[in-house]
Amino acid sequence: MRIRAIASIFSMLALSLSACSAPSVAEFQKQGVKPLGSDDLRGLFVGHTAYVKQANVLEPGGGSSVAFAVYTKPDGTRLVRFEGSKEVQSQRYAIRDNKLCVDSLVDSRTYCGSVYKSGSAYVGCDPRYNGKCLSEYTKLVRGDPEKLE
Repeated sequence: MRIRAIASIFSMLALSLSACSAPSVAEFQKQGVKPLGSDDLRGLFVGHTAYVKQANVLEPGGGSSVAFAVYTKPDGTRLVRFEGSKEVQSQRYAIRDNKLCVDSLVDSRTYCGSVYKSGSAYVGCDPRYNGKCLSEYTKLVRGDPEKLE
């Protein structure tokens, strides 16, 4: 239980992009880039495992990051395992209004953020941090190759 609490706190604190240089929703909007729509988000995530890196927003310079795999099930559940851990955590999600909404592993809130295509990668933007796009989806694979379920 203690490991879960530590991992949950770390997941909130550790948001592979540097927080200082991470793109933001405002920058995408200035370039005329639109976020992925709800149908695109469903096609990208549901039934797939995403490998994610999140920049640490609290560290000066944002040099460190946390990595995890997340399998998005069709039933509204996401299964998450942090790199180096054997524990799988479950969280609820919804896709609505062109945003991916996820129940936090740390508090009882639901956070909704936009996802943008940036070059060949996808980035998730977090409204808690002034719309910074701190999550980088480094790889997406059909199914649950990590056996999170």
